[in-house]
Formats: sequence, structure tokens, C-alpha cells
Amino acid sequence: MVGCLAVPELTIARRWLVEFVARPDPRVGRDGPVCPFVPAALRAGTLRLERGLVDSSGGLSGLVGVSDRMVEAFTTMVTGRNPLLRALVVVISGLTEPSLLDEVHVAVKSMIVERGLMIGQFHPRCTERAVRNSGFAVGRSPVPMLAVRHMAVHDIVFLDRKREWFAAYEDRFKSRYGPDSLLDPLYRAKWARARARFGSPVTAETVP
Repeated sequence: MVGCLAVPELTIARRWLVEFVARPDPRVGRDGPVCPFVPAALRAGTLRLERGLVDSSGGLSGLVGVSDRMVEAFTTMVTGRNPLLRALVVVISGLTEPSLLDEVHVAVKSMIVERGLMIGQFHPRCTERAVRNSGFAVGRSPVPMLAVRHMAVHDIVFLDRKREWFAAYEDRFKSRYGPDSLLDPLYRAKWARARARFGSPVTAETVP
């Protein structure tokens, strides 16, 4: 599926990650880098950038296969001293319709979130908007890409929309939302609304 090839697409992708994603941008609507995860992963040397070649006739099923192999490759990565900072970004070559990445993201997200991971799609026509600025299409990248990483506490901004997503998030981060929590007020507000909507997920720890 992937290979660490010194091709122009990888150079373009790395430049975008370093010069845009890892830096502040006022259009995001908050302080700090566009993605809080990327600068730390770059510093730790735990972000791996690869190239994935797809058959344009494979359609959605072919891309689902790419994402499945990405997840398996991600789980076996050995990079750096902090495994929670691992990230795998795959530039998708041979894709004639970049918007298929939006469809594959919808198709596989629940399965990936259940494993405590996150997947993101990026391409030149991506319509994903910044959480604090709906006028900013933050997911637009110069080349089509899929990215997999571990779930992080700030992911409540993406995981408050479905019961199963919120349950996976709560299982890992509910202890961060005590009365003295110093988390971003936006995170706390989204968590509280999701808690009110879905209730506290039933886990093995809460079953009598």
C-alpha cells in the first residue's frame, strides 16, 4: 500500500503540515497551531508520512481498503518514546475524485473511533470547517491525504455528535471533566451538552 518514496507529493504534503497545520492561523479562531497534535508529533519524530497508490476504478471500496491497511500499519508503528504522539499520514496518489475521501471518512469513522483512534481526510475541495469559524475550510490541502492518530482530549469537538463516538471519548477522558477542570471552555461545553444528550455511557466499570 505505502512506501517512503521521495516524490513531489510527499514534499508538498510535508511542507503543508509544517508551514500550515503546525503553525497558528487567525482564521482558526483560537490561539495555537491549526492542529494542536501536529507540532508535538513533528518534534518527537513520531509523524510518519507515506504515499498510497490507489486504482482510480476502485472507488469507495478501494479507499476503505486503504484506510483499513493504514490503521493496521499505524498500530504496529514503532516511533519515538511517546506512542500517544504517533501519527500516520498517507498521501493518496491516483485518486481522480478527491471528494471520495469525504465518503470514506464517513464510512470508517465509527469503527476507528471505537479503537481509540481518529481519522481525518484532507484534499483540495474539502469542506470541513474550523470548529470556531465556519467560514474557514480548514481541511483543504494541496494533495489528497488521510491521517490516523490516537484520540486526544481536544477531540470532543469532533466526537459529540453520535452516541457511540461520545461513549468512546468518555471511556478515555471523562476524568478530565471534574468540577475543577481547566480544559478549554469550548471542550467543557461540548462535553456537557453531549452528556445531557446521550447520558453517561454504560461501561464495564459502571455495571453493578
